[in-house]
Amino acid sequence: MKMKFIVTALRVDSADEKLFRLMKKAGVTHLQFGLESGNQEVLDFYNKKTDLKKIRNAVLLSNKMGFFTIGTFILGAPFETKKHFQKTIKFAKSLPLDSVSFLPLKYVAGSELWCKAVKEGKISEDEYSVYADSKRELGLYTYEELTRICNKAHREFYMRLSFILRLLIKSLKNDDFGFLQSYLSLFFSNISGSFRFLGVFKKTASYGS
Repeated sequence: MKMKFIVTALRVDSADEKLFRLMKKAGVTHLQFGLESGNQEVLDFYNKKTDLKKIRNAVLLSNKMGFFTIGTFILGAPFETKKHFQKTIKFAKSLPLDSVSFLPLKYVAGSELWCKAVKEGKISEDEYSVYADSKRELGLYTYEELTRICNKAHREFYMRLSFILRLLIKSLKNDDFGFLQSYLSLFFSNISGSFRFLGVFKKTASYGS
């Protein structure tokens, strides 16, 4: 029985055709990239040291090599507005991604954002994981608002005929129906519910680098 593997938290600057061929040969079937945002100013704020072109090229290469490609996006940087959010959603929809996760920003102990918030008195030192929330002056939206925005983003991404057809074709080509089964289960069970990300990841993502 051939083993299948998932590589998570892959940086877009590590995307390389030779490396991907080796991964494919080793049995890797899914690649997950931390894409974070479709706004360059947000990427710069997070000090991601990448740009939208590199992100697009990495996802295109992953798709070309036949991997199921997963992208995670974080919403809720201190200055992010709905215009930023919509730009990220539009960017995600323009990429050949097979699964996405839109998640509220988390301030994680030890990260630059967390340290800055502690210094400003917005987070206490014994709070090791805090969601962005305008009630605490951590961003422009409450956590509840961010959650609703993330749910809306999932609906916009997944409820597209072009996405469904592409996922079906890819599943048939790879003889791997995991994502498709998860999608159909989600679609028929409760399409108006909270769109958590398909299949592979269960935990809430955070920004800690």
